[in-house]
Amino acid sequence: MVIPVLNQLETTAATWELLRRNSTAPFQLVVVDNGSTDDTPSYLERQVRPAVAELRVLRNAENVGVVAALRQGCAAADGEIVACLHNDLHIYERGWDQRVLDLFARLPFLGMAGFHGSRGTSNGGSRVEPCSNLVNAENHGARLQRAYLPVVLLDGCCLIFRRECLERTGGFDPHFRYHHFYDCDASLASLAAGYRNAVVGVSCHHPGGTTSCSPAYRRWIDERLGGEEGDRAEFDRNFAYLQEKWSWFMPVYAEEDFTLRHELP
Repeated sequence: MVIPVLNQLETTAATWELLRRNSTAPFQLVVVDNGSTDDTPSYLERQVRPAVAELRVLRNAENVGVVAALRQGCAAADGEIVACLHNDLHIYERGWDQRVLDLFARLPFLGMAGFHGSRGTSNGGSRVEPCSNLVNAENHGARLQRAYLPVVLLDGCCLIFRRECLERTGGFDPHFRYHHFYDCDASLASLAAGYRNAVVGVSCHHPGGTTSCSPAYRRWIDERLGGEEGDRAEFDRNFAYLQEKWSWFMPVYAEEDFTLRHELP
């Protein structure tokens, strides 16, 4: 598993406690610390290291952004299945990890899985028919009523890769420097490479925006992009790049048998 962090120890600790309690298979944890100045490094050593099969901590001197951190973490992670989680993802279902591993074993064509996604995307890159078992799933589209569902797009709160898919697609495109749409891009890359994606019906919650809505993040990204409204500018830039990169592939929709069709229902 790969988790990027930057301060927010209370948030990370809440996520970790649920992850520790509800994971049933031994796992390696790769934490990419983007320059935390709070007690996060000490907490990882005291509370996390004794409870995992292996802990690798990659510490950056400064915040390099979530996409660069995820690329670092994936490069350092071992195993045939690599799960990238946000540090504010709360997983409530015990044995969720074994369910995911079993699904990858049963579906050899599965390249990516996650806990929130969309059945399709329009030719303009908009999500179509979101589904999940998030606590507030109805606010995001619909609640998943089955064990798993084929999707086109997966949400970045949880992106689980088959190693083969991760290596073949290159994982996270570094053009998505800090935020926004890197998850959509990785999802489309999986499909374009011949794999399929699925949302798994795991009970969870993703409060979201813990980092991106903070004043510190706003100041940081404004400084990085050289002006005010930096996050909005990054959103627009990344969306335009996604549309241009995948204009040949969209629209696309996932049928229940994992067939893809390039038109919407």
